[in-house]
Order: sequence, then C-alpha cells, then structure tokens
Amino acid sequence: MANLQRAQEAAREARVGWRIGDGGDVDPDWIGRLVKYQVPFRPGETPPMTEEPSDLPNGDVLLYPAVSFAEVQQRYDEASWAITRLNVASPALFGLARDGSSEATGAFAADPDAGRARDRAAGPLRRVLADISATRASLGDDLDPLDLTPLHRQLYGRAVWAGGFRHRVAETAARGRTIARIPCCYADRNAGRPASRPCFKSDCCFPERCVLRRHATSRAGSAR
Repeated sequence: MANLQRAQEAAREARVGWRIGDGGDVDPDWIGRLVKYQVPFRPGETPPMTEEPSDLPNGDVLLYPAVSFAEVQQRYDEASWAITRLNVASPALFGLARDGSSEATGAFAADPDAGRARDRAAGPLRRVLADISATRASLGDDLDPLDLTPLHRQLYGRAVWAGGFRHRVAETAARGRTIARIPCCYADRNAGRPASRPCFKSDCCFPERCVLRRHATSRAGSAR
C-alpha cells in the first residue's frame, strides 16, 4: 500500500494543464499582466485549460513537462481501487489508507515492534471514527450529501452509476458542490486548542486533525 500511496503522491506533483492569472503573483513589476501558470494534478478536478496558451508568457519560475490529465486520473483511480481492495482484505489498514501518507504506511510496515505497529495503525483508525461521528452530526445541517464529492466518485465507479440516466441526474444535481477540510485547531495552533469557529482554509495546517465540513464552491472563495 505504501508503494501505491507513493505513486499517488507523485501523481499529485504532475502538471496536467494551465490557468491564466496575474503576473503580479510572482513579480510586482508584472501586476496587471496576464501570464500562464501550470496546474498540478488534483484528483477529479479537470484543469481550466489542457492546451497551452502559446501567446502568453510563463508565470512559473520552474517549468515541468505537461502530461495528460486523463491518463494521470486513470492511473490514480487504478491505484485507489487497488488500495480499496487491500482495505477490504485488511480493514485495520483503512486509517493509514485514508491519511494517504506513504511515509506513515511504510513506517508501519517496517516497524519490527508489534505493539508500536499496532499503535501506528490504531491512531489513524481513531481519527476515522471521530470524523465519522462529526460528519454524521453535520449531515442535513452543516453538511449536505450533495457536497460529498469523494463519495460521488466512488458511486460512479459502480457499473449501474458509471453512465446513463442515473449518472447524468446525479452529476447535474451535484454540479458546483464540493467539500473542504477545515482545521479544528488552526485558529489556536500554537496551543493546540480547538478553534472557536472554522477558518474555511482549504490547505489545512493540521490535516491529521481535520474534520470534514461543508461549504459550496460559491462560498469557498469568499470565506477564504
């Protein structure tokens, strides 16, 4: 599983498209000037542009070879299904799989001490149970089922939902919806105490302590 996670980590570093932005993001002298930025792969998120806008200068300091989004997504999904099969065979691995860290999974696999290895697996599992409880409490209130996009993708992987009328209806109903991780301790991270209110920051400083919260795409930009 660590090898599969490592492959997915590498996939998230791949550049699969471009976006157009303000050059002032990288150079104050370029404020107001349109430039092109390479877009890294994000599972399930098609890049804004798959054809490079040749008439615009590069805004990135470092450039990477561009690869096909569809190919990277396919291989990423194949790795996800392989990880799922491992979880079915060994449910104790689910927490490590959910955390998605090849380093943590590799440390678990290489640990010769059975007690320590058990603790490495138990910690992520406890976080999973805590997140399940928080998500259940939020369903119908802070959390809308239409925003559970990772579950939608799993559903679409089943033959009966992979295409046709059901798939189109579900895809249309969930269009423009998303979920984000909100750090439970971001506002007071030095003390490690829970924040009094969520900060709606998508790039969580403490991903291992996050809980799932809901907000639609239209709210995400303004909330940040």
